[in-house]
Order: sequence, then structure tokens, then C-alpha cells
Amino acid sequence: MLNEPKRGATLEVVVSRMQTVSKALQTEEAGSAAYENRIRLLALSATVPNIEDIADWLKDSSGAPAEIK
Repeated sequence: MLNEPKRGATLEVVVSRMQTVSKALQTEEAGSAAYENRIRLLALSATVPNIEDIADWLKDSSGAPAEIK
């Protein structure tokens, strides 16, 4: 995903794990109003050549795209 041999793969694994944990928390809290345990991702970069790919990858489970500006 990211064009950096060392940091790219590590970052991708960490974000993927966070997405998995977030989905598990949403499943546990289905039907409740507890949002304190939600995981939010904030992606910042000065230059991103493949912004569409990253936006697709960061979509949440409801299918709504992440807000990337």
C-alpha cells in the first residue's frame, strides 16, 4: 500500500489490526449506545500518490468512505 520497504508494511499491519479490533468492538456493542471504545483513524500526509487506493482501504464496515481531504 505504501511505497516504503520498512515502514509501509509495518503501518499497513498496524492499521489492519486496528480495523479488525474496531469491527470486533462494534459487534460487541451492537444495540448499545456506548461509543467510548470506538477506534478512529486519522491519516495525515504531505503527499500521497495513491489517495484513491488508501481511501478504499480505509472504508468502514458500513461502506461509508473515510473522510480524506
